[in-house]
Amino acid sequence: MVTNANRAQWAKNAVKSFAVETRITGETAEIQMTDMLCVMMHLAKKDSLDFVSLLDEATSTFDQDVQEELEADNEAKVLSSVELYILNKTGYHFVVHFPLDLAGMPGAVRYDNHELLLKAHAKASGIDLSELGESIEFCMASDGYTETALNTCVYPVDLKDGQSIEQYINDWIV
Repeated sequence: MVTNANRAQWAKNAVKSFAVETRITGETAEIQMTDMLCVMMHLAKKDSLDFVSLLDEATSTFDQDVQEELEADNEAKVLSSVELYILNKTGYHFVVHFPLDLAGMPGAVRYDNHELLLKAHAKASGIDLSELGESIEFCMASDGYTETALNTCVYPVDLKDGQSIEQYINDWIV
């Protein structure tokens, strides 16, 4: 995925190349960019293009890029703030940091908080609450899902053909 940081780096590379070509590498970035815009105006005039219209279109595209990145950042913040406390059908407990369709998890139970989840697991398994291990945590990454064991090791989730994340979590067993 192309980010605005990528776009800024491309522009920086173009300005550096321009500065080398025009022998103004000792000038500030502002002067280099101003000179580059000026020669682009000369090019637009030579090619009978309306530079102001091009600049307006570029500004519109820039505004759209910034808005899309803000929306993506806000969506990521919302997803990362989700915490679902799940006891799956095989009796293991999980903290999930993204929305799940619990209808796709028959036999699984959602709890309101971590403490209630651990108490339910201890009761269902007959294990003393103090002896329960850490909850496995699931997170959503840009390239799929991850699970964290013992709060230290992060593993990519390997979904089989057609398997949903809900099925994976509900069927999870050591």
